[in-house]
Amino acid sequence: MELKALLTYARPYTASLVTVVILSLTCALGLLALPWIAGRLLGSLLGNDNISALSMAMLLAGVLAALAIMQVASAIASANASTKIEADFKGDIFAHVQRLPMEYFDRKRQGDLLALLTWEVSRLGTFVAGTLAAAPAALLTAVGASVALFMIEPSLASLALLLVPFCYLVQRMIGRELRGLSTKIQKAEASIFASAQSNLEMLPATKAFAREEIGLRGYRQVIEKLRRLKVRRQKILATVGPALLLVTGLGGLLLILLTHQTLGGAQTDPAAFVTFLLYLALLICAIFSLAGFQNRFSTARGTLERLNHVLGKAAEPGYAKPPLESAGRGWISFNDVWFGYPRRHDTLRGVDFDIEAGEIVALTGESGAGKSTILALLLAFYTPRRGTIKIDGCDIAQMSLQQARGQIGYVPQHPLLQNGSIRENLTLGQGDFSLIEIKRACKLAQAHDFIMQLPDGYRTQIGDHGDNLSASQRQRLALARALLTEPPILVLDEATSHLDAEDEAALVELFRNGEIGSTTIIVSHRPAMLALADRILTIKDGKVSETGRRAIVRGVPPSGSTVTIDQPG
Repeated sequence: MELKALLTYARPYTASLVTVVILSLTCALGLLALPWIAGRLLGSLLGNDNISALSMAMLLAGVLAALAIMQVASAIASANASTKIEADFKGDIFAHVQRLPMEYFDRKRQGDLLALLTWEVSRLGTFVAGTLAAAPAALLTAVGASVALFMIEPSLASLALLLVPFCYLVQRMIGRELRGLSTKIQKAEASIFASAQSNLEMLPATKAFAREEIGLRGYRQVIEKLRRLKVRRQKILATVGPALLLVTGLGGLLLILLTHQTLGGAQTDPAAFVTFLLYLALLICAIFSLAGFQNRFSTARGTLERLNHVLGKAAEPGYAKPPLESAGRGWISFNDVWFGYPRRHDTLRGVDFDIEAGEIVALTGESGAGKSTILALLLAFYTPRRGTIKIDGCDIAQMSLQQARGQIGYVPQHPLLQNGSIRENLTLGQGDFSLIEIKRACKLAQAHDFIMQLPDGYRTQIGDHGDNLSASQRQRLALARALLTEPPILVLDEATSHLDAEDEAALVELFRNGEIGSTTIIVSHRPAMLALADRILTIKDGKVSETGRRAIVRGVPPSGSTVTIDQPG
């Protein structure tokens, strides 16, 4: 995303930005009027001007008051515009990130994304509504001051304008060096964010193995890298900035002396002398403001380049597809499915199987055989290299992702919980679930009793990742969340690994009684869960083979089936 693209994105805020620009330009006009008024006031006080000194003093006071009001209004309008842009920009970028394929997150450090989505994006709102919107006012001030200087004394004004190209060339040289440094500094800051997050997540293991010093050493290394980059940048600013100020200051001093000799030496026009000096000061300030724009743009450009890398990634195509007509029964079909992760051999090599509606199937196989991969493909987290995956006869590649995933209740191996209340974690922010529906799902998942024993019941805050709850309680909440929507398909990936035997037996009984009638895929090493399955599918060498069957009536929930196991020959 370059500057042009950023301006295109800011188009919806044109009215707010125009307001900021108009207020800034009004302030610039007020500043340009001050030297002239001050000169006329001085002329009146010295008797060289027929205008009343009181009138000019009142005019000066009025302009100063109006200027103060305009500056306050401009600052408030700029803050409103920048925060609106920042808030919407963050929301839109996050929406795009959410729609990126899982392959992107497999390769991307989460800390880098978090840094980009939070404080780095904040700079862009300030840049657009602050720096860019204020640039026309600085330009107007520079042009207006130059015109005024030429009107007073053209020869001296020509000398004054020699400062402009000098400042521009110096700032361009600085900006070229600072642009590269700014990008490196932003990457180093993101690395610190990512390192801190990683170290905090690994803290239990770090403490358990007494590796605190090693973790600290790695964190200090990324801090030191950032420190060196910042020192390098500061050396440039500390050297060039004062040098530029010295040169422009000496140039200004020379102009003052020349102005005094030309305009004030004979004391013929002291008002013109003061007016010229004030416009000269305005010109120098405007030049520095415009020159500083290059430095601020260099910093913003580093963020723009990092954002471009994220926004340039295509979202999962399924978000744009219309929903298809589906029976919502839960029939699943894998046909000649091939899949492999990047830079690895194919995990699945021509997988074929069907799961009837209402059937309970267990997936077994050695670690890394592809059990979780099959679940991820069913959830459309990844796209198979070849073959089709169908739900109720509809190819999920042709379905909208919302429709495909909306038919599946997913209980991952590690419960995914956020810092919030139990109810918020169960509904994931969807507000159209009644408390009766929520309690029903929790009772099925054996979670209602422990929830009611908590101080605030379903309003209890569970902390980051649900850390205020036990592993068993977190797992039961994840199961209740999956059951809440009464999905046609239920995916249980080691979903009972932390349940005690009594809770697991109660859950198994619910399946056998038909209270949970979803088509169910189980990945588990627990004998009770495997015994619940109508069929066992074993994954080996990238293929799926059936190793056991319990006779069931097609399309009828397992509770209505007869329990006769066909052993493989």
